[in-house]
Amino acid sequence: MKKFTLSLATLFVAVAAIASPTAEEVSALTLRIDKVDGATIRVKNSDDLNAVLNENGSISLNNFEGYSSLKVFFNEDGSIYAPAQTFTVFDEDTYETVYYLAVPAASKNKTPMEAYNDRITGTYVNGRITLDAWNAIKTTAYFSENLGTLYAYDVTTMVVAPNAQVASSYWVDQYDDETWDFIGWYATEIEESVKNAYVEQEGNNIYVYNFDDIYGTAKFTINPSKDNLTITADPSFVAFKRINSSGNQTDYTIKAIPEELTEEEVSPLDSDVTGSISDEYHFSFGDCGLFNASGSYTGSLIHVKTVTLDNPLDITPTGINTASVDKQVAGVKYVNMMGVESTTPFQGVNIVVTRYTDGTTSATKQLMK
Repeated sequence: MKKFTLSLATLFVAVAAIASPTAEEVSALTLRIDKVDGATIRVKNSDDLNAVLNENGSISLNNFEGYSSLKVFFNEDGSIYAPAQTFTVFDEDTYETVYYLAVPAASKNKTPMEAYNDRITGTYVNGRITLDAWNAIKTTAYFSENLGTLYAYDVTTMVVAPNAQVASSYWVDQYDDETWDFIGWYATEIEESVKNAYVEQEGNNIYVYNFDDIYGTAKFTINPSKDNLTITADPSFVAFKRINSSGNQTDYTIKAIPEELTEEEVSPLDSDVTGSISDEYHFSFGDCGLFNASGSYTGSLIHVKTVTLDNPLDITPTGINTASVDKQVAGVKYVNMMGVESTTPFQGVNIVVTRYTDGTTSATKQLMK
């Protein structure tokens, strides 16, 4: 068993922290979401992670990796960076201290001394810290050798304030206590499981991070209608990526299951996972699970999920891209996070403003790489 203990070595660089948020905004950053190739692999919630605004305008992400912290600084242009920092690990099996140096993914094959001046880059937009792909080099106390990496994969990380709660009801299988014969399934009460989540909307797409008990991510599409708004899960979206210590991965997607379960082994249906939007603060879906390519599920099957948001969804006809097919585009412009406009997209986050010949406009957020 390995235990992380706090030991931090940071390159301190004086910058003008014009984009630094307030202490209250920073303290709300309690949800860490790690991704590989766009799929969620891990979520750490407020039981572990806490963020603190320092006097110099930097942010300390405490308990970021075990008991160790990551310090994030702000550039003058509003971008952020994390200088090379060490995580110290006490290996309880060998009684040795192991050192890791957090670096950008592109530097993971360098020696620790070569990588020590490299920075993990990222952004702080709309109260969300995003760290570009990073890893950590395993090394010695003298930082003389590259002994491999902390992860067998490169991770991108989001640190956000939860903005929703997910209440869940699951299908639970029952077995005879004496014979261990399968008896049947029953659905739990929805109040039994409530957890913090992060929801974002991009046009008519809704993403729910940390929506189930294995920290998956669901992508739903709002079906345009003035009445009885419904949602459909994207069956091709990788909701969860399970990666073992060797780096082998299994992708899980969200699939429908029968409304009544009778067989011990549950197979997914060849149909969409659907749900409904009660109002701009609530939507629900159910009878689904996360299945891999061979049809095996992760161990839990959802009966009902209700998502309650702190901030309203945009469920107006224009907000969910129900523009008439007769509309013609008059022009498109791109606006970056600094408010600069262009006729061509910027690298990073863009607000894409489309103007139609009838004088109406629509705006969506896109990430350009």
